[in-house]
Order: sequence, then C-alpha cells, then structure tokens
Amino acid sequence: MRIHSSIGVFLGACLLVSCVPGRNGASSVAPEEVLRRSAEASRVLQSASFDGSADITVRAPESGTIVSYLALAGALQDAGQQVHVTVEGSVAGGTEERPVSGEGKVELITAGGSDTFFFLHSLEAGEEQSFFNPEAVGKIAGTWWRIPAQQPSGSVPITPDPGLLQAQVEVVKVTREYGIRTLDGAQVFHYDVTMDPELLMTFLRKVAEEKGESFDEAEVRKSVERMRMEGELWIDADTYHVRKLEWKIEQDPADDRGAQVTVVFRMNMRDHNKADPITLPERAELFSPFVLLGGDVDAGTSPSPEDLLPATEDTGEGAFDRFDAMTPQEQQEFLQQFLGGGTMPSLP
Repeated sequence: MRIHSSIGVFLGACLLVSCVPGRNGASSVAPEEVLRRSAEASRVLQSASFDGSADITVRAPESGTIVSYLALAGALQDAGQQVHVTVEGSVAGGTEERPVSGEGKVELITAGGSDTFFFLHSLEAGEEQSFFNPEAVGKIAGTWWRIPAQQPSGSVPITPDPGLLQAQVEVVKVTREYGIRTLDGAQVFHYDVTMDPELLMTFLRKVAEEKGESFDEAEVRKSVERMRMEGELWIDADTYHVRKLEWKIEQDPADDRGAQVTVVFRMNMRDHNKADPITLPERAELFSPFVLLGGDVDAGTSPSPEDLLPATEDTGEGAFDRFDAMTPQEQQEFLQQFLGGGTMPSLP
C-alpha cells in the first residue's frame, strides 16, 4: 500500500513541462543546453493541455501479477495551481484463488490549496475483492462532490505540484541523440534519456529544503537505488516546449515479500499558454469518504472502520496486516487521506 515519495514526485513532474521564446540555430544547440533551456522555461508556463496513458504492472509473491491501464486527459492553469483531469482505467490479474478485476472513470479538479472536486462516471469491481458497496457507488455517481482541502503529514501528493515543473529535465541525462525530427508538423529535438540517481537526489533534497520539510537521505537513497528510469523526450526546437515524453520506470521490491512495480508512462503536451480556462463546479455536495465504502448518502452515516475492508481470508494473509494493527481512529484517518485531498497516505 506504500507509494514512495520519489516515484510520486517524478510522476507528478511528468505532467508539467515547458515554454520559452524561440531561439535560432536549433541544430547546433547541445543536448545539455536544450535541457537547461527547457528546465528554465518551465518556470513561466501558465497553462497547457495534455493527454496520456500508463500501463502499471505489479508482481508480488502472494497476490500474483496485477496489470492496470490508465488513460488520462486534461489541462492545467496558473502554472499548475489548477488541474482538471479525467482518468479512465481498468485492472485485472491476481491469482486463481484471489482474482482481481475492475474498471472505472473519474473526473478530478484541484485548485491550489483549496478543495478538490470529483465526478464519478463509473466504478465496477469483481465481487471477490470489491471494497465498495455497489449501492453506494450508484448513489454518488453522476454528481459533483467536494472534498475539503487537506494535506496530512505523512502523505504523498498524487496531483501535480507547481514546484516540480522543472524536474522533468533536471534529473535526466541524454544517452542518445536523434537530431531534429518532425512531430505534428513541428521540428523537435528527439533524445533517449535516463534518470540520473544523483541528480534526482539533489532535486528531491532541494524540494524538501524549499518546503521546510525533513529529508531522510539514507531512506530516500535506498528507494532511488531500487529504481530504473529510461525514456524519450521530444522538445520543440523553436519554443523548447516538451511536446511528448515516454518513460519506463521499474522499482525492485525492498524485500522478498515485496512487489516489483513496472510503469510505462506516455504523455503528449499541447496548447502551451493557450489552454481553455478551468471552471470549478457551481454546485457540489460535501463528500464523506465513508459514503463510497457503504455509508448512507442521505443520512450522512458511515460504517465502522472494521467493516470497511474484506476479511483476511478473502484478501490473503498479510494483505492488510499494517491496517489491522492500527487503532480505529488511525484507520479512519488513513481512509480519509486515501480518498480525500489528492494524496496517497503511508501506513505507519
């Protein structure tokens, strides 16, 4: 259930990239200078539209192989302070004894440090492992809901952070040059790139310092050393916008019981500084996270934390061992973080 901050930071950064005035002599610009200009450019980006996809494969000894696919499309405004994204995805796999399947579509709007809004289009999961009460899902689907702003300590942002705009090109090294190519009618620099562990460590340390947060270098370094990131960048030869990117990210398990995670991520960027404005819903119901897990929408009631997740025999030994060890109050706070505020919590 833990998602390390280094992956969250990098994936968040992949959503937000670059724009500066055009330059002459594009063919003679060295790759390092192209990356520098693109990193510098990201600081002035005000808006953009994007679409992309992610293939996520998780291989674990006890739960088998689980494959997820996500398609996303949306826009950002105010240098990433506002984001509107629609995510549609599916998941399948598991083991013969404990199969996993599901699909859904959700629309999210975040506006800086203010509330998060979501619109659930659909959500279905196999009966064997579904966390969600189908009747409750039916009650909330088709309505805009508002989640009060919160950024709990110990959580990892999963929505784009404006402070990460330059990460996309600050933590990579070019491994191969393809020269000037044409992409969607525009000339672009095309590179193969790889994540540089030391550059990533430096960047993460700087982000922590700027936010006044503690930085456990030894722990972060362990996580970074277990990751491999290789990809491609297509950078506009005139404006230095990053027009397209692809990444393959692999993370090895921390121990024999852990999961190996592989993410193949693709993103297209367009409408730099020309994206349509993001409009917040005029009417949105206040959302309690427990509604989705079986509470009464009309009465505003919630199920007890002990009833929110399947029994151990249904999910496999050890699947929620840390969750089970938490107090009822800690369980409630964990689930509120999971569903609210655009964050992914970390188990204690």
